[in-house]
Amino acid sequence: MMRSDHPVFEAHDIQLMSTLTPLQGGDVSEVYQVETRQGRIVVKFGLPSVLRAEAIGLEALRQAGTRLTVPCCLAHMDDALVMNFITQKPSGPFGAAFLGEELRHLHAGTRQQQHGFHRTTYAGPTPQDNTLTLDGRDFLIERRLKPLASRCHHQGYLSELDMLDLAQLYDDLPTWLEHRPACLVHGDLWHGNVLYTPDGAALIDPAVYWHYPDMDLALFELFASPAEAFSEAYWDGNKPSYWPERCALFQLYPLLNHLHLFGEGYLASVRRALSKVMN
Repeated sequence: MMRSDHPVFEAHDIQLMSTLTPLQGGDVSEVYQVETRQGRIVVKFGLPSVLRAEAIGLEALRQAGTRLTVPCCLAHMDDALVMNFITQKPSGPFGAAFLGEELRHLHAGTRQQQHGFHRTTYAGPTPQDNTLTLDGRDFLIERRLKPLASRCHHQGYLSELDMLDLAQLYDDLPTWLEHRPACLVHGDLWHGNVLYTPDGAALIDPAVYWHYPDMDLALFELFASPAEAFSEAYWDGNKPSYWPERCALFQLYPLLNHLHLFGEGYLASVRRALSKVMN
């Protein structure tokens, strides 16, 4: 079956006016844009469980009460997810500041006691165990770091010494990372999942759950330094002096995931982050 013949279009009376054009960002799913009688749309084809989790995550972000643009799910059928198209513009100080301010509002305006989520979400193709946990430190250790470290160890990427260093981190973490209620996080906030628009900024491809806000910030700094306007807006000029060590802690999870998925090219980055946290 050709993608343009997928039953999701007929079932939801979506009348195609052009061929499907591939978009970047299709590592886990195939992503296309297409013109329809109802306007331009984006359609993803992928694993039903992954697309269902994305649709739920988009709705959670849409309901969070920020001014951030979040795609609206127009249709969902098994292995197809249809969303509205978001018009982009080049990033600038306005867009960066808008993102920083609204991300701060997302984190400050959403609160619950337990860390996790009511269903599995996905960091790329990796399922995230979101079993609700009262203590965020336990969640970070048991639901994020330990499972991926174990996988990487079994794959031969992490040595016994690496595992001993991680075990020491698990023991020390409750002595310096405070317990706090959770906020809603995007969960996969690297720069490719942020679009800048005429109205400010948009978030796409979420992997949402409830956790420390640091996870979003650390991910956003993982592969590129954020613009000064973003940092000023998010931190309101009061970025804490301890942020580099805390950032390294929360970058361990996505770095372990990259090590698991893409191999030993990420091992040095994992060890650097672990060393920064331990020192």
